[in-house]
Amino acid sequence: KGGIGTPQLAKNTARALAEHKGAIIYSHGTFATGKILEEAYVVTTQIEHSCAIKYRYDMARKL
Repeated sequence: KGGIGTPQLAKNTARALAEHKGAIIYSHGTFATGKILEEAYVVTTQIEHSCAIKYRYDMARKL
């Protein structure tokens, strides 16, 4: 929640990343945390892979 570039969006993103390793932010994409850059990258790729699976599932249901 919170509009693009607002302090509310920044606070909500920080709160989400305090509780989870990654988050999807509307109109921004994925954000991830990790002890090292490689760990954050893995989280980001896992989120994107999961989104791709969900998208394909949704498209297949329309057939």
